[in-house]
Order: sequence, then structure tokens, then C-alpha cells
Amino acid sequence: MSTFDPAYSQLLDTNQELRSELQDEISNNKSNEKKICSLVKELEQCYQTISLQDNTIIAHDKEVEKLKLEISDLRKQLRILQQDKKFKDEVGSIQDG
Repeated sequence: MSTFDPAYSQLLDTNQELRSELQDEISNNKSNEKKICSLVKELEQCYQTISLQDNTIIAHDKEVEKLKLEISDLRKQLRILQQDKKFKDEVGSIQDG
């Protein structure tokens, strides 16, 4: 018969428990790494979307400024045409009178 050492048996049990816990931690770490990679990709896509939208906003702002200038120019032209018409109407009424 062999002698049974309870301390050795307990050491083996503890070793087995620690190995099992380590495997669980390794598995959790791998799962977390996958989640992190997925979130990093999602974050990069968000940055790209923000960048594209920022460029779109800048382009629209430039278009708005361009249109404001066009409106201003058209208003000036309209005032000139109104003054010309008023002048022509006055000249016409003088000639008719």
C-alpha cells in the first residue's frame, strides 16, 4: 500500500483549481480583446463619418456664403434697375408733359 499525503492531494487540487481559473481568465481576455477590436473598428468608422459630415458642412457653408454674395449682387442690380426705371419714367413724363 502506498501512503497517502493529504497535503500533496490538497496541493494537486489547488493546482487544478488555479489552472481552471487561469483558463477562464485567458478565455475572458480573448473575448474582451475581440470586443475591443470591434469597438475600435466602430470608433474608426464613427471618426470617418464625422470627418465626412464635417467636410459636407464646410462645403455647404461655402455654398451658403456664395449664395449670400449672389443675393447681395442681385439686390444691387435690382436697385440700379429700379433707379434706371424711375429715371426713365421721370424723363418720359417730362417729355409727355
